[in-house]
Amino acid sequence: MEYLFEFPSLGRRDLSALKKSIDAGFREFSRTYGETLETLFYPILKFLIWFEKLLINTPWPIIMIVIAALCYFGARSWKLSLGAIISLQELEYLECRKTQWRQWLLFQSLPFCVLP
Repeated sequence: MEYLFEFPSLGRRDLSALKKSIDAGFREFSRTYGETLETLFYPILKFLIWFEKLLINTPWPIIMIVIAALCYFGARSWKLSLGAIISLQELEYLECRKTQWRQWLLFQSLPFCVLP
């Protein structure tokens, strides 16, 4: 009946053994397939670097127009487009720092690596 009142937990030795086995498995996997995976994902890396530079060097009004257009063509709703623009302007107004805008653009470039 003790198991009803105490949450089961692993001891330090069990956790250490589990960590070591996971590390060894990952090390073996990365040694076996690491170079192949790097070669496979290199074009994606180049695209993401190019897209990041594009977003950083493009003036913010153009980015706003493109985001509004994407919202409109994705949802066919001018209300959603307007909401996206207003929320982005509020974000920029509240943060009001160029570094914050740059970080936001870097964050926005991430979903493009999973789009078909």
